Formats: sequence, structure tokens, C-alpha cells
Amino acid sequence: CPRVGAVMSTDALGPSTALLATCSTDGVKLWEVPAGGASPKLTAGRSSVPTRCVRWNPSNQLLAAVGFDGRIHLMSAAGQLLQVIDCGTVGQDVTCMSFSGSKLIAVSAGSAVHVYNIKDQCLVHTFSKHTDTVTSVAFNGDGTHVISGSMNGDILLHNVQHKSTVASLSACTSNAVRIVQYSLLKVNYAASAHQDGSIAYWDVVGRKMVAMFRQHTGPATDITFSTVSAALVVSVGQDRRVIFYDVQTKSVIKSVPTDYPLRSVS
Repeated sequence: CPRVGAVMSTDALGPSTALLATCSTDGVKLWEVPAGGASPKLTAGRSSVPTRCVRWNPSNQLLAAVGFDGRIHLMSAAGQLLQVIDCGTVGQDVTCMSFSGSKLIAVSAGSAVHVYNIKDQCLVHTFSKHTDTVTSVAFNGDGTHVISGSMNGDILLHNVQHKSTVASLSACTSNAVRIVQYSLLKVNYAASAHQDGSIAYWDVVGRKMVAMFRQHTGPATDITFSTVSAALVVSVGQDRRVIFYDVQTKSVIKSVPTDYPLRSVS
């Protein structure tokens, strides 16, 4: 059956309509999602290239799609193909992508993290210090560093400007990293969610773990930082719970049960 992924832009078409991008083996499709619960409508703009992963850039005006052909296809919000960047990842499973504005994009393929310059259409650097499949990548706020996590629990910090891997962050667990994410308000802090349900909060500059939470009873699947409070982090998991943390006081604020296992939060 086709592999399907989806990401939504809430700014591309204005406040009354969001734009949803989906991908599968039959390519990329863009859907208009009107406010008020009306059914999504397929738009004309699309790509027929079999695709592994899609992501909007932070301004929601640029869509990146990584195809099975090992190339990044960059499209406008209208679905127009703007450029194609050869990743050299044919036959490798691209598991994740991360944008830094509209200038840089990082993709993972196997145990490597590739950073590309979108404007110049060139490879900036390939970071290859991981020894297992990379599961998540994320840029910091100014695009100078990339953090990545892998199946064997390793978390590495990469300096894009110096083209070097500068640190390894130890979470004291060999369980797979499901997601890594930088704080939106405290740019030198990040969090990671793990297969064993643990959530780690990191001082990236100090290269140390500030807090560890073990509240989930199943795999933690996603985390997000608040855009209002630097202390608030939220995680979800396969144990059907949404958990709110105060990382400043290292305490759990609230745990909310849900009816189904959760895979994503934003």
C-alpha cells in the first residue's frame, strides 16, 4: 500500500483556509482545507514523483518533498515546482527533514545528515558520525547548528558553519530517539523524546541534560515547545496521554488521557 505523510500550512492561503500537503508513492498533493470543518478540496498543483517525506518551511511559503529518486523537490504554496536538488540518496529511506528559514534544509538518509543550501543548490556538508539510522533532525533558531537523534539513542550536535560534529549528548538510554526539537524561545535549549517513553531536556551550549521525565508508560512519539512560555513543554505518546511539563521547575504540570495512541503534537 502507498506510504502516506501529511503536513499543513496555516499561512499560505490566508486566515480562512489552510493548505495541506500529503505525499505517498503516487506523489505530492495539495489540499485546501476551509475553516468551519468543510471537506478538503484537492488543488491543481501537485507532483507525480513518488515521495517519502514533505515539509513546509517556517514561513509556510515553500514546500520540500524528498522523492524516491533521491532528490529534493522544492515547490511554492501554489504547487509550482521551483527547483530540484540532487541529494544523492537514491535507495535510502529519508526519514526526516528540517528547514532553516528559506536558505538551508537538512535531510537524513541512513546514518547521515545532509545539509543543503537552497539558493545555491549545493551540498553544504554531510555529517556522518551516527552509527545507526537517523530518526530526527532539527535546526536551531539561527541555522548555525543541527541536532540529530538516531535509532540507537545517540544525540549529536553539528556546527553547520564549521562543518563539524561538536558534541554528543548522553540521555543514559539506548532506546531510539523518536524526535529532537529546539526550544522556540530559549534557542540554546532542546528536548528529545525516546522509545522507552522518556523525555529529556537539554542545555545544548552546556552539553548537559537539565531534566529527565519518565511519565509515559509507552513510547513517546512527539514533543513541542510552547510559543508563549519558555518553561512549557508538551509530549504525546502511544500510551494515549498528553503530558505538560514545567522544565524550569522540573515538574509535571498535568497529564491528560485520550482515547487513542497519539503520534504528533504541535
